[in-house]
Amino acid sequence: MEDLESLNLRPDAGDDAWRTALGGGPPGSGGKRWRLVFTSPKGATPSRPGAYFPVPAAQRWCAEDDEIENGVYAWGVASLVLRGPFLMGPGPERVLRFDFTSVEVSVGPLRGTFPVAKGVERMAEAAVLSRASGGAPPKAAASARRSLPFFKLLYVGKDVVAARGRSGGLAYWTRLRGDEGDAWQRSVGVAEGSASLLG
Repeated sequence: MEDLESLNLRPDAGDDAWRTALGGGPPGSGGKRWRLVFTSPKGATPSRPGAYFPVPAAQRWCAEDDEIENGVYAWGVASLVLRGPFLMGPGPERVLRFDFTSVEVSVGPLRGTFPVAKGVERMAEAAVLSRASGGAPPKAAASARRSLPFFKLLYVGKDVVAARGRSGGLAYWTRLRGDEGDAWQRSVGVAEGSASLLG
């Protein structure tokens, strides 16, 4: 992964198409969903190399409305899904900043959605300051952005995403698409309506 990071690769879609490669799609499609496959902690060593993610988990990015969704699923029995907006950049920067503004908890037939007040406040401040800066964030906007969780995108291809998180850990995702992706989502209990994310 460190070798991949040093190559400073660009997504298949082009040099400044990180958002499109990650979450693009036809209008109303809901973006793209990716299955979390492997994670590695900061400072990984041969005795602590990382591991395949032990429970079903997936993230959805939607470039149309700049939304991120992070879900952990227990085979249709229960799920925990976090949603919120994300910000890319500024400019060609490969950093995707985000915060979760709602959490959905499902146990059997019961489902509830709750706001995450801190996430709402932080994202609103960063978005307002960034818009006011005209694309060149002042110190206040830059500070608001730095307070957010983020992924540094190392590579975004048609079927693979590699990124480093704020904590320094590394992660791989694979694209959920077609019959195989549809079957996996049904087997772990991803909510109905996700079929539009497969293509």
